[in-house]
Amino acid sequence: MPKCERDLAEALRMAQELDWAAGVASSEIFLGGALASFGQFGPGLAHTQQGLHLAIEMNHQEWVAGAHYALANLNSSLLAPEQALAHSEIGLQAARALGSTLWVCNLKADLMKAYIAQGQLRLAEEALQEVRSAAENPRQVAERLLLMVWAELALAQQRPELALQRCEQLLATAPQQASESTELVIPRLWKCQGEALAALGRKEEAIQVLEEARRGARLQEYLPLLWQIERSLGRAYQKQRRLEEAQQAFASARQGIALLARSIEDPVQRSHFMQAAYAMLPKEKSVSLVQSTANEWLLTTSGA
Repeated sequence: MPKCERDLAEALRMAQELDWAAGVASSEIFLGGALASFGQFGPGLAHTQQGLHLAIEMNHQEWVAGAHYALANLNSSLLAPEQALAHSEIGLQAARALGSTLWVCNLKADLMKAYIAQGQLRLAEEALQEVRSAAENPRQVAERLLLMVWAELALAQQRPELALQRCEQLLATAPQQASESTELVIPRLWKCQGEALAALGRKEEAIQVLEEARRGARLQEYLPLLWQIERSLGRAYQKQRRLEEAQQAFASARQGIALLARSIEDPVQRSHFMQAAYAMLPKEKSVSLVQSTANEWLLTTSGA
């Protein structure tokens, strides 16, 4: 169990002992979000929903916003962008009523991410405009998150140069470079940077960055992100004709999806996640077919 998970579970226990309602609600939300980020979708969803229920019950708008932010993130990981969008919109209402720049930025990032997943890039761009100045000069974590999603939007818009610029801006302003500490690798940022490099034809650099992203995600146990990094790495290996490594990366992605699916308690939700996730990977035999075709090409060109 990661240390943050233990600490959050202890915080929840103490808040319950003190009969501190707001503390219980926030602990439930943060514990749920942490569990989900480590791939424990079922328990993560249960804790976050309980936190939302308590926040609504006491009309605590900050934790209402926080719970919807966590649930939007969780649904994005579950490949359910419609639900993520709904939670983002409800959370934004609470955040704006509070006048909270922090929660508006966080929830705007979730909103943009949901639009990108749906392919509604124009709406994602429109959502960015309200907070563009904060994203251009980020000073807080929430503003850095906006810049991260902006980079992902640029990738979806087939603007890899802009995506790479945004990634480099984030890297330049990170508290510490990843090379200085294995614990401070930023897997999501490295994934986006690697995908941008691949789109620009800088294949070797892309593979190096994506391998670093994979290493960081493994170290930090970010399982919902890890399988997606494996998918991106598989594609990058394919472009370099490193087909055995591509096959291994795609196989690891499938294993990651299956592991995550086991944590989803609702059978309909589990089935949807698995179908959506597997659809984002090449069929298993397609990789073998590419390998066989490549072998035939090598034999032909070598005159064998």
